[in-house]
Amino acid sequence: MGNTASAHAAAGGSSMSARIADPGKELLRSAEQGEANVVAWILATDVHYLSHSSVFGGNTAWHKAAKAGRVEVLEAMEQVVQEQFTMASKPSRELMPPYRLARLGSSTADVLARLVNKANLKGITPLMLACAGCHTDVVAWLLKHGADVWRHDRVRRHTALHCAAQAGAIDAVRLLLASAGNSTHPTTGKRLVELGNHAGLTALHYAVHCDELEAVQLLLAADADITAQAEFPDLDWSTVNAGDTVMHIAATKGNIDCIQILLRAYNEKSGSLMPDSGLPRRLRDPRAMRNDYGRLPYHLAMRKGHTWLAEMLDPSVPVRYLLAGEELGTDTTWGPPRLATIAALGEDGRTCGVCLDAAPTACILPCKHNMCADCAMDMCERFSISTAVCPFCRCIIRGFAPTNLPHLAAAPAAAAAAVPSSATPTS
Repeated sequence: MGNTASAHAAAGGSSMSARIADPGKELLRSAEQGEANVVAWILATDVHYLSHSSVFGGNTAWHKAAKAGRVEVLEAMEQVVQEQFTMASKPSRELMPPYRLARLGSSTADVLARLVNKANLKGITPLMLACAGCHTDVVAWLLKHGADVWRHDRVRRHTALHCAAQAGAIDAVRLLLASAGNSTHPTTGKRLVELGNHAGLTALHYAVHCDELEAVQLLLAADADITAQAEFPDLDWSTVNAGDTVMHIAATKGNIDCIQILLRAYNEKSGSLMPDSGLPRRLRDPRAMRNDYGRLPYHLAMRKGHTWLAEMLDPSVPVRYLLAGEELGTDTTWGPPRLATIAALGEDGRTCGVCLDAAPTACILPCKHNMCADCAMDMCERFSISTAVCPFCRCIIRGFAPTNLPHLAAAPAAAAAAVPSSATPTS
């Protein structure tokens, strides 16, 4: 910036000092209001105020400027620090850095890094406040001057990435992920996207809960863990319980777009789309993961009345059929989504394609499609011999036989023989 702190001090004169009774309080107010000239004048008169903090909260001028998005104030304070280490701007008797800055570092970069990482009484840094306020220019300035992306607060152990994901600060999320790269935390060994707060919730949990779909996609592109589970109930959200994954949260909110994004990410990361790229990663299907109360995402969606998510959250439906024609590039399943789901269940052979609930223990003759015994008996009672047709291929039903499927071989004999081979539709 063109105007230096010395110029601000000379321009201010004695009139400014006369009207400032409490320089520390005025510094914090001016930093929040964006009055860079007043901030530069106060700091030029006494650099001790660079680290001055409020009595209640412990916020410094760096916190105030970052929260309000005042990048010009940050630049003014940077100029003050630079002048303290510029020998040409000092009297001959002050060739060494002032003792108040010497304890913070031996260079401008060291001092700025210490100041921008100073936490308030709750452990919140200026970077967290800038991310929460979606101030991208301030976030970029702080990262450039040594802000630590790994710091977390003392109350909920939120990192700056948690704050950015919760606020939907997309550009801030990009800057944080680029700053962290592929490095890991020196203590936990986790990557930035894997760090959880006090309840074990990652930044992806926060992005999903706040319906920030673009942030969800950015975090998934950075290889965020879609199977991470909460360790404890969260203090902020009463709807998040121990053991909840991001799929549980999306199911509770009924966000179908977010669920589709998560399913696509699972489909890609499990290796099913790239069969020739090596061994697939053995990821657990997020739809089949239970929380500490034994509930699947499906159960939470139905409890909230989100019935339109039933088929999408059913773990027995292969994900590739839910994404047919979208991710695979070929539409191998004909018909509307409901029929595509039934076809997937019929091919999988683990669920009755009629009721989508019980095991398929009855085999339709002669087409050999499978259905459960209850549906077979209901069909025998409701239709005559001349009108009963297979619900899958529409051929005339001649009778039923026990299903011969490998995964049903160990089932009780009574279940396999629920419909005798001589059973035919009544006339």
